[in-house]
Amino acid sequence: MRCALLALLMAGLPAAVAAQAPVIRAAGQVLRGPDAVPLAGTTVVLHRIGREVQGPLDSARTDGAGRFRFQFPADTTSLFIVTARYQGIEYFSNPLATNPARPDSAVILQVFDTSSTQPVHTEARHIVIAKPGDDGTRTVVELLVLNNPGDVTRVARDSTSSTWHVLIPQQAVGFSAEDGDLSAGAVDRNMDSVLVLAPLAPGERQITIQYHLPPNAGRLEYRFDEADNGVNVLVEEPEATVVGGTLAQTDSVSVIQGRPFRHFNGVVDSGDVVVVTVPTPFRLGAGWLIGLIVLLGVALVAGTVRVFRPPSAPRAEAASGNSAEELLRRLAELDDELEALPPDTVDGAAHSAQRMALSAQRSALKAELARLLARSGGRA
Repeated sequence: MRCALLALLMAGLPAAVAAQAPVIRAAGQVLRGPDAVPLAGTTVVLHRIGREVQGPLDSARTDGAGRFRFQFPADTTSLFIVTARYQGIEYFSNPLATNPARPDSAVILQVFDTSSTQPVHTEARHIVIAKPGDDGTRTVVELLVLNNPGDVTRVARDSTSSTWHVLIPQQAVGFSAEDGDLSAGAVDRNMDSVLVLAPLAPGERQITIQYHLPPNAGRLEYRFDEADNGVNVLVEEPEATVVGGTLAQTDSVSVIQGRPFRHFNGVVDSGDVVVVTVPTPFRLGAGWLIGLIVLLGVALVAGTVRVFRPPSAPRAEAASGNSAEELLRRLAELDDELEALPPDTVDGAAHSAQRMALSAQRSALKAELARLLARSGGRA
């Protein structure tokens, strides 16, 4: 009877209770500096990063040997990391292993002292310049490799300073940064400078930036305020040129998304300028355009006047033998033509020129008629 009752109770339990999710176990150590000194009494936080739920999941303090441990339900839709804060800087682990059968027991969180003078170098710089799009602008993507070769984390001197910077062409517009070893929010632009605002721990970091060049940006200047041992410039347009430092075109052609790019490679010294020249479309400025319109207008008026100018022979004929009746008839015809012209607001330039030409003819004929009448004593 007791067994039957227990079976009924078990049957009524939810499946989630009857079959609990497997448990993930993780353990590790917080170490300080290049000498890996265990850091005791430091708070370590376990974070879940999922599509729907993310945030702190648990926390623990390190023991005398800097060790910590966590266990948490498995979730195949999420990543898990641990963090520790030291001297105001947050340090992150790589994602934890989540195989319940193989606990991640060797997680290392290494933290460092800080310095606002620790140099950070540009280890490599890759500049990819695409051909113009439909609107004439070019997209430029840069991959930069930064290196802190010291044993302390580089921090900014104050809230207005950066921990690293690099110069881009002044014509660049539409700047953005991609998430990578640093978050996109840690990278910003101030005029022609790209700035890293986040602390930089010892080791290498990669950042990716993107910007656009307007159609009239024919000469691009990349200025270097420190030596760089690995500069690569890839240009898609065959007419583009790249000069500066020891950069020279390589024998290979790089293919990116099925598009060929010529490859220039070399090194630069502090103070060097790499100049990239790209073709620019021929465009008339506003002054030239206005001048061209005026010239076309003058040509149109001159051509129209020439078409409607009365030939010299009839005027001579009128002066030498046309009767008053003939002159009056022609004046009447001109009056009819003038009256038939549409207002100047309709196709104004052409009709105004035609009206001027007909009026000039009419004035000439009236003058000729007046001279004729004067010679005949007023008799028509």
